[in-house]
Parts: sequence; structure tokens; C-alpha cells
Amino acid sequence: MEKFCLSIQANTKKGQVWEIQMHPNLSDRMTTKAAAIVLGSANSSDSIDTLKSIVELINSKARSKENVIPIILKPDSENWVPNAVGMKLALAIVSARYLLKTPQRTMFKSGLLELPDEVVLYWFTMCFYGYRQQAARAAFRTLLTFEQTDERFAELDEGSPSKGLVDRKPTIEGPKRKLPNEQVQQVLFKHENNAPLFNDSIED
Repeated sequence: MEKFCLSIQANTKKGQVWEIQMHPNLSDRMTTKAAAIVLGSANSSDSIDTLKSIVELINSKARSKENVIPIILKPDSENWVPNAVGMKLALAIVSARYLLKTPQRTMFKSGLLELPDEVVLYWFTMCFYGYRQQAARAAFRTLLTFEQTDERFAELDEGSPSKGLVDRKPTIEGPKRKLPNEQVQQVLFKHENNAPLFNDSIED
């Protein structure tokens, strides 16, 4: 199994540069930087702030466990992290620049940290392997930042009188809610048919 390393370097022009690297398992041979694959990097202040908050939450959970070393958030540091943490950081680092609003960042952080390891592995595979990486990354961001709304019950929540409704329970005749999974499928379908996803669907 590959090994993951979070590298934080100080650059005179760019400031701090965060990289998540994946090193192949070379068995008896020493792992070298030349063999490492850079999965993603970030250097903007907003992206780094988002990543810092995610790492701090990971560290807070790590402190409650034995034999787990917290991630060091200092320039010129390299942190070897468990595979599950490395995959989460890789998904976070390629998504951070697109999380422009505070509610988006909050939803993304909480959703990412709550994902089971097997789900993280699935999305990591989708986002970093194969020919639909861009669509998978856009779908992953959509899944974690999707805010479900129902206009049908908005008036009831505001205290307005109901229009022919006996109670607040949805009925069979009511409008069908669009679930996050349906939203993800639409994103992938549009990408496959060369339709524009949204402004942030194309990575540099």
C-alpha cells in the first residue's frame, strides 16, 4: 500500500505551500522523493486556512487515541499520515480552492471527517484514477456541500397559513425532493455529454 505525506514548505514568492504526496511502497528500498506523486497542492491563504481547520480537527481526534502522532503545522515540515487521513487530505486539497463561502467550507469539513474509511477510499479512487477524475471531483464537492431545500414547506416554516395542507407531512402527490445522490448523477451525466458543469468543474 502507498504511503502519504503532507509537506508544508515555505516559499519566498508564494508563502506557504501545502502538498499531499503519495509514495509507492518500495518494500526493502527506502522511499525517495523522486518516486513520490504530488496529488495536489495549495498556496492561497483561503485554501490553507480551510486545510488548517481540517487538520486541527483531525489532530483533536488523534489526541484522544494512543500511539497516534498529531500533524505538525509548521513550515518546512513533512508529516507521514495514516492512509485514511492521507486520502481525506488529498480530497480536501483538490477541493479547497472551490470552497468560496463559509457555509460551504463548514459543510465540506464536517462531511469529509464523518465519511467512513471505505467511502473515502471509493471517492479517492474516483477522483485520482481513471478518465472521469474532473467529474468525480466536482461530484464529490457537490455531495458534501449540497444543501437540500423544499420550497413547498417554506411558507409553513415561516408561519404562513397552509394552502390546503392538513399537516406538515409530505404526501404522495407532493413534489419529489432531489437527493444528493441524484444531484451527483446529474453532474456526472452532464460531464459525460460535454455539457458545462459549473464554473469550478475544470481544474488547473
